[in-house]
Amino acid sequence: MRKKVKILDRRFIPAGEMVIQQGHIGNRAFLIESGKVEVFMRDDHGRTVKIAEAGPGAIVGEMALITGAVRSASIRTLENTVLITISSKDIEETIGQPNGLFQHVMKLMAERLRDTNALLMRQRAELAEIEEEAKITVKNVSMHIPEGKQTAFREEVVPLLSRLKNTLQKYHDAG
Repeated sequence: MRKKVKILDRRFIPAGEMVIQQGHIGNRAFLIESGKVEVFMRDDHGRTVKIAEAGPGAIVGEMALITGAVRSASIRTLENTVLITISSKDIEETIGQPNGLFQHVMKLMAERLRDTNALLMRQRAELAEIEEEAKITVKNVSMHIPEGKQTAFREEVVPLLSRLKNTLQKYHDAG
C-alpha cells in the first residue's frame, strides 16, 4: 500500500502585502518558509501598535485557527515572503502525536503567553517607578510652599499626576 503524501500549499507574497487582517475570521495559519512579516494591532483609537516581527520557521495566525475566533492582529510582509498554509485539518490530524504540528502550535502559544506576561510585568514595574518618583517630587516641591497651602497644592497636583500617568501608559502601550 502506498503512503499518502501531503502536498504543501505554498504561497509567494510580495513585500508590503497584508496576509491577515485583524477582526477577520481565521481559517488557516501560516508557516514562514522564507522572508519576514510584521505582526501589529490597531487599538480602539485606530493607532497601530507593532507586536513583533517573524521570519523563517515561525508560525503566524494560529490563534484564530485554534480558537475559531476572529483574528486578534494583522500581519503584513516586510519583504518577499513564502508562506506554507496550515489548515485546521492539518492540526487536527496531529492531535495526540508527540512531536506533531498540534504540539508545536500549543508550545508556541504558551511561549507567546509567557513572553506577554513578562512584558506586562516589566511595563507595570516601570509605571510603578514613575508613580513613586512623581510622589516624591510632589512631596519635595510641596516643602517649598507655605505650610498652610501644602494640602491645597497636593489636592490640585495629584489629579494632574493621574492624568500624566494615564498619558504615559497610553503612549507606552502604543509602543
